[in-house]
Amino acid sequence: MHDSLGTSTHAHDPRALHARAPSPHPEDVDPLGRAHPTRSADEHAVIRALAFCLVAVVIAIPIIAAVSAAPFLNVFVGLSPVIVTLALGIAATGQHYRYTILWYLLLVVHIIGLAWLWLVNLALSVPLNVGASSVLSCIIGAIAVSIAMVVGSRAPVDVKHVHHHTTVEHEFHTEKLVEYVHSMEDKVKGLNFAIGRVYRRSNGSSDAIRERLRISREWYNEFYAIKPEDLDEQKVKARILVHKIHDRLKLLAAKERDVFTEKELAALKNLARNKNGEDAIIDVLKTNDRDPVEHYYVGAVEVCETILKGLGR
Repeated sequence: MHDSLGTSTHAHDPRALHARAPSPHPEDVDPLGRAHPTRSADEHAVIRALAFCLVAVVIAIPIIAAVSAAPFLNVFVGLSPVIVTLALGIAATGQHYRYTILWYLLLVVHIIGLAWLWLVNLALSVPLNVGASSVLSCIIGAIAVSIAMVVGSRAPVDVKHVHHHTTVEHEFHTEKLVEYVHSMEDKVKGLNFAIGRVYRRSNGSSDAIRERLRISREWYNEFYAIKPEDLDEQKVKARILVHKIHDRLKLLAAKERDVFTEKELAALKNLARNKNGEDAIIDVLKTNDRDPVEHYYVGAVEVCETILKGLGR
């Protein structure tokens, strides 16, 4: 295993020297048997909002044409830039791009759209008011993007309810301890990478902030020294290790202002976040990183709680 700096963490771990069969990516399968979504809850909300706006625009085209007595084709062509913007926005959101890309798409598509409308206008039997059509399309697009951004910001992480569709619940099995640890390791590593990318120095963060948030690899590496057959004798040590990780995960659910100093909050920049630190750290991570941070977070919490339950808390 490697941390975010690429340094080996199993170099002195004899258990890590044993060959392991290649495991699937943590986004595809959870060793605990639970079905996980590939998109976070807020991404689903944004996609639904964009799709709703796209359908609304399509339905509005014949209505606008009838009210304005303009040819249907002219109205469709005039609003085609916003249709393209929303379609690309849905695709980009599904690929975990930051939501700010929606504004860039709106701008780029409508700049290209000016040339597109001018060229198509040459072939229309009834001339199209290119300027007015572009402005109307851009306004509708801006409204749609704003709605999607607001909807996305109001879909916070809910550890208890995100997996309401869970299909399989596994009880704790001592002999599967290594599997649980590997599952935790995958998700913790994903969280640590996201913390390093979002709270990097160029965004005004510091080494102190990152270390305050990151989950030390030493905590879960120590599990590899505990053999399943020795677990009964080392339950106390195992519980302490899991509680350390679980407590750090709970810290990520706290608001920035409760974890960072005023000076640290003021120094942060280039991030989509509440400037006063009212956002939860996990929300800042998932909003500003392309990885499925919520998936990592919820999965890590579930693994911790499964082990703690099996160890009797």
